[in-house]
Amino acid sequence: MYHEVTDDWNMTRDFCRKVYSHPLGQRIVQNGLTAYAFCQHWGNVPEDFVPATPATPGSTLYALLDTPNPTGPGAFKQKATDYNNRSAQIRGLIGLHDAAALDARTDNAVFHEPFALNYHYSIVSPGHQIIVTDTRTWRAHPNPRESGGATNLLTKNTQVDMFKQQNINTPNPDDRQLLVVLTTNAPPIQPIRSATRQSGLANIFEHFPDLFEAWDLPSVTFDRLLTAVTSKLPVDASGKHTGSVILLSGDVHFAFASRVIYRATNRFEDTAPVRADAVVAQLVASSLKKQDKDTLVVHPDGYFASTHPTLTGIFKLIRERRTEGYVGRNLPKHSNTRVGVRTFAAIGAVEVLKLDVLTTIDATPVPVIDLRLSRQPDYRYRLDYLLPTAQTIEFPRPSIPPLPSGASTPKQRRRGGTTASTPRRTGSRPSGRVRRRRRARPGVRTVPPHPRDCRPGTGRRPTAATPRRRRSRR
Repeated sequence: MYHEVTDDWNMTRDFCRKVYSHPLGQRIVQNGLTAYAFCQHWGNVPEDFVPATPATPGSTLYALLDTPNPTGPGAFKQKATDYNNRSAQIRGLIGLHDAAALDARTDNAVFHEPFALNYHYSIVSPGHQIIVTDTRTWRAHPNPRESGGATNLLTKNTQVDMFKQQNINTPNPDDRQLLVVLTTNAPPIQPIRSATRQSGLANIFEHFPDLFEAWDLPSVTFDRLLTAVTSKLPVDASGKHTGSVILLSGDVHFAFASRVIYRATNRFEDTAPVRADAVVAQLVASSLKKQDKDTLVVHPDGYFASTHPTLTGIFKLIRERRTEGYVGRNLPKHSNTRVGVRTFAAIGAVEVLKLDVLTTIDATPVPVIDLRLSRQPDYRYRLDYLLPTAQTIEFPRPSIPPLPSGASTPKQRRRGGTTASTPRRTGSRPSGRVRRRRRARPGVRTVPPHPRDCRPGTGRRPTAATPRRRRSRR
């Protein structure tokens, strides 16, 4: 959806303030969202455009843009005038607000009015349930103290909880496979995560407008995502959510797969302990013809590819690990609770681990670092970046029907095949009779006799065609 506008649309608080404080910026986003509403969202959620009482948001938007008499004089000029005069109503219906309205919201979050279109939806089929999320027009830009410096890709605050509305409130999948569509990776590969952490350094070489778009980890939004998707899984006899979830994402101009193995006795932000045992797989795909010089290096170099290998190699900016581990505690914000000690053996330093804003810590084993927790974590998960493995699949060979036995008619031969001695058809004559010839041996070409071979004294008679070896062309 956001490619109708720009790559960094609603990416940061600064973007929203700069773009939505100017009429031109508001008009550009209005044009993009209006085009999306009619050219794509109408097909995604057609019930939003059905005329009804009270009026649906789509039908109201259609009435504002409709041309009653398109063949009349000056019809399209009048249409442009009406589009300009009705912009305030149109923006309210497509979820667009000026900078002052966003500053008045908690966490400076972009939002939709109750009467506006919503771009998230769910599809239920006999074997699958697909939840399509909207993380562009429902996101928050909280104070870094409240978020650890990251954008909340789905808003959750005192005003609205989009993790609940877009995920938990959808129909129960029961025994269907649950698929959740995200616009960006959860999480991305190591080079993107490194560039996000070192955004100032990364933008020296080239401007990356969408660095803060992915669901990195550990982060508040990623922990909330795991809580939301595991809430949709069925509950077993012991009261534990168990099953698998498939995340579908893209927008990186290459493809990869990852897996998170999640175990919890008390999930992040649950008001009462809820147990979960789940596997969250991620499949990332992009268009075939969208690669560029920065993404082509991922194909030969894999998960640790770098467009500036000398710099990243010297300073070890890219974490070269395909497996990571994380543990967390479900604690109140700003609790400043001590949860363990990390010892650096090489230098003899000791770090006391306290959970404040982020309640998840990196527990990936490192040879020179010793991590000791003061108590068992409430939840833990393991991230694996996956590689393809060679597989052999035996396909059953189709059975060939036997040839007709004994005498057969031409119709039977056409139906069951021909034998090696059966001449093949080479054409037909006007009378309808079929002209046939015998198959030639491989490498031998049949040509008519040359006139000089039929002269007296040659000892040859002009009888059948003379076999002649095929000459290779140079």
